[in-house]
Amino acid sequence: TPLGQQIKDFNFFRYRQDESLHISRKERKAAECCIDGISRELEWGIDQLTASILCDLITQLLHHCQRFYQRQFITREIASERILTRFMEAVDEYLQSGRIQNEGQPGASVFTDPMNISTAYLNDLLKHATGKEFDGYFQSRRIEMAKRLMATDDDEKISQKLGFKSSDCFHSLFQRITGISIQEYRN
Repeated sequence: TPLGQQIKDFNFFRYRQDESLHISRKERKAAECCIDGISRELEWGIDQLTASILCDLITQLLHHCQRFYQRQFITREIASERILTRFMEAVDEYLQSGRIQNEGQPGASVFTDPMNISTAYLNDLLKHATGKEFDGYFQSRRIEMAKRLMATDDDEKISQKLGFKSSDCFHSLFQRITGISIQEYRN
C-alpha cells in the first residue's frame, strides 16, 4: 500500500519512548477521532475496500501525529532550546578538543547517547531549528571553526586540526558549504 512506502517518512517511530507526544486536549480529540474511525471500519467486516480505507485512516492519524510533533518543537521551545544548546556546545567541544583528529567524524549517537535522546529526535529538532540534520550541521560547524582558524593557520594545519583527510577535502567541503573558494574567502 502507499502507507507501506510512506511509513519511513514518520521519524517519530524512531524516537525513544520518553520523547513521546505531549498533546493538548484538542489534539487528543483529533487523535481519538481517527482511532474511532479505524475501530468503526474494523467492525464493518472485511471487503475489497477494507485495506484501502484502513490505510487512509491510519495515514490520517499518522499525519496528525506528525503535525503534533512539529508543533511540539515550537510549544516546548524551552526544553528544545536546552537540548539544542547542550548539543551545539558538545559539537564545538568535540571539534576544539582535537578528538576529530583521533576518532574521525562522529556519528550523531556520540552526542545523543550522553544526552539521553534519540538520533531521530535530534535530527528533527535540528531540522526545525536550523534547517539541517546532524551531518549538515556538523559540517557547517566544522567550516565555521575553519574560518576562525584561517586567521592563524595554513590550510594544511586546518585540515589536520579539523580531521579532514587532505587539504583537497577541506577545500571541496568549504566551497560546497560556503559557495566560494578558500582563496576568495581570504581575500
